[in-house]
Amino acid sequence: MSKITTSKITTSKITITLGSHLAKVQTPRAAVVPYVIMEGEIFFLLGQDHQSGDITDLGGGVKKYESTLAAALREFEEESDEILGRLNPNDFVCSVALLNDQMGVLFIPLTEKWYTDAPKLFEDRKKFQRKKTHSEIDRLIWFNKEDFQRITKPEASAKTKMWKRIRKFYHQGCGDKFHQALYLTYHPRIALA
Repeated sequence: MSKITTSKITTSKITITLGSHLAKVQTPRAAVVPYVIMEGEIFFLLGQDHQSGDITDLGGGVKKYESTLAAALREFEEESDEILGRLNPNDFVCSVALLNDQMGVLFIPLTEKWYTDAPKLFEDRKKFQRKKTHSEIDRLIWFNKEDFQRITKPEASAKTKMWKRIRKFYHQGCGDKFHQALYLTYHPRIALA
């Protein structure tokens, strides 16, 4: 096994980057947000936290030996009960990501079929699994761009709000340039089928 070389990031500014950059750094927290573009509209897949009911991404802490990319994929697999199977970091080096000194988030493009399949598969796995899963997520929910922006605002309603600790990150990082990057790099042939 080759040694993972990581470095600490020293700025709190959120940068639009690629998965290849997440493979070279280590942040305290990492996550994955799958997305799909259908009929020109973008949708983000998020989870609802088991304890608080808040909306959250699928992520968590980075272990000492992990890169941010490896941690993001591991946390996503754990939180989603592996609905997309085991993920290879090499498949996501060209995926869009957001990064600051506290967190790195990989945005994974999916094909349209996942819009209906992902929440259903997640529910089925939770319902029929005999072993206890380590998922902290009750259900998966798709949010369109407008709803995603609404739940990341500081004044988001208590009914549908994102975890406070990550809300600011997404509110600051998911502007027009970020959405343009997702649209420009999305293609159904390269999206995870």
